[in-house]
Amino acid sequence: MEVIVEKTLKAPIEKIWALCADFGNIDWFKGNGVPGAEKVEVEGEGIGMARIIHMAGFDEPIKEVLTRMDPKNYNYSYDILPNPLMPFTDYKATGTLTALADGSTKATWRASFESDTLSAEDANAIMTGTYESMFSCLEAAAR
Repeated sequence: MEVIVEKTLKAPIEKIWALCADFGNIDWFKGNGVPGAEKVEVEGEGIGMARIIHMAGFDEPIKEVLTRMDPKNYNYSYDILPNPLMPFTDYKATGTLTALADGSTKATWRASFESDTLSAEDANAIMTGTYESMFSCLEAAAR
């Protein structure tokens, strides 16, 4: 399955990228009605580093591993490792930012994954909602 979500963020690319590129820090993913993580632990640094996200209501943390970081082209990729509480496996995501002429930023997140428990339509709805919330939080934090 694949999900692609895009949104124009009313903030400059440099500010959005600074938030995204600090892979171990997702404090910005709070607000706008989004509870965010209760705690984030970081293992390692650079490519291969992991952020371990403890979310309210989840018994197990979500572990995301940075697989690529390209500051020149404003994009990065990460994998979400299998978790018994998540309905996805083989999850790979790439976030890409593009500067727009009016000073705003186009954010594009592309994710591919497998799911034995969700239909493509349900998985798409879950991930689209997650990424749209993330975009709203990124935009607010960058202002």
